[in-house]
Amino acid sequence: MTAPEQPTGPTPDEYRNAGQHRYSSPQETGRSASATRSKKVPLIVGAAVLIALLCCGGFVVYMVSPDTTDTGSKFEPAPPTPTSTWRTPAPATTAAAAPPAAAQPKPADFKLTVKQLDKQCFGSAGCNLEFRISEVTYSGPDLDPSATYEISYAYKGLSDPMTGTFEMAGDGSYSVDKTEYGQTSSSSKKVTAVVTEVEKM
Repeated sequence: MTAPEQPTGPTPDEYRNAGQHRYSSPQETGRSASATRSKKVPLIVGAAVLIALLCCGGFVVYMVSPDTTDTGSKFEPAPPTPTSTWRTPAPATTAAAAPPAAAQPKPADFKLTVKQLDKQCFGSAGCNLEFRISEVTYSGPDLDPSATYEISYAYKGLSDPMTGTFEMAGDGSYSVDKTEYGQTSSSSKKVTAVVTEVEKM
């Protein structure tokens, strides 16, 4: 017969060793927790400081940024500063040239036509005439439309000198209604008139 197997189990030394690993004293547990906390505290403090610096730094940069404008309740980007570009200065404009002044008409620019209204002759004593200027012709440069001209004239062919005047407007209109009387030395004499002076009034 074989002897019955004896139950096997941990030896007394194994019980002692197992007890040492399974149970720890309160002092050892406190020291371990304290060591763990002492390692975590600097990491937490450092992370908090870093986050605070990043937040404060970003806020300060945002506050002093020249590209922002305070609109009261919020900051908005300032409009971009226009860049100046060099431009060639425009040439100086000259004042508008004044229209050329109207030329002063000359006596030779006028031609007068004398119309004989009545004639009475007395042989060698000559003739008595009634006449007037019937037409004025102007052939000179343009007259000043805002001016009036006084035209002096003289009769030719009469026994005694005779002169007269009339006015002409800048548009060329005139009026000569005056009837003249004069004498000639003979019936063959013809009365004419010439302009002697033109004055701008």
